[in-house]
Amino acid sequence: MAKKRILWQLFPSYLFITFTALLVVGIYTSNSLRDFYYDRTAEDLKARAWLVENQLIREPLPLESSFLKSLSRDLGVKTNTRITIIDLTGKVLGDSHEDPSRMDNHADRPEFIAAIQGRIGMALRFSNTLDEQMMYLAVPIIREKSLSGVVRTSIPTTFIDQALQAIELKIGVVGLIVALLAASISLVISRRISRPLEQMKNSAEVIAKGEWESKLPVTSDSLEISALSDSLNQM
Repeated sequence: MAKKRILWQLFPSYLFITFTALLVVGIYTSNSLRDFYYDRTAEDLKARAWLVENQLIREPLPLESSFLKSLSRDLGVKTNTRITIIDLTGKVLGDSHEDPSRMDNHADRPEFIAAIQGRIGMALRFSNTLDEQMMYLAVPIIREKSLSGVVRTSIPTTFIDQALQAIELKIGVVGLIVALLAASISLVISRRISRPLEQMKNSAEVIAKGEWESKLPVTSDSLEISALSDSLNQM
């Protein structure tokens, strides 16, 4: 088995610990930021959906189809959000980006299912209509304590991914700088540990040749290495 200098046993170990720690911290930070961005986006969508719900419950029944289409379109433009108004059967009554008559029934959408159960529904999936990844959030429309429909708001998650990529790039650059700095410090520490041992080895070889006046240097900051050097000198 090939033997290695102690320097090349210590230094890689320090590097491995450093890079592992940086990798774990980087992944954790990235995931935490992603969760934060998604949570904030969901809260914004929820507020916009409640805004539409308030507009709807103020209007007297029955609600005209033209009104629902106009409301979803106008509020969608003002809030830069896709707004969809759905009845209890899953039929789309109004949408800010598409003609409701051309849209599929939404009864099988997970966010709609949660909303008709009286909860707030949220889902992430690819939209075939808009051809991009979307975040959907649906809230129930409660009129006189009765469920009368669902308002769904949605926006593309592209801006979240772009923001995260920019942040991850900065984290990567800072991590690389820290890693290089840590590598330099690790190399210095490894040399400080290995140098006294190498000096003792060289001095011991001289003594082994019969040059008894030579002594091993006691120059290490390590208590164990200094004690070893002193013991060999006494021997």
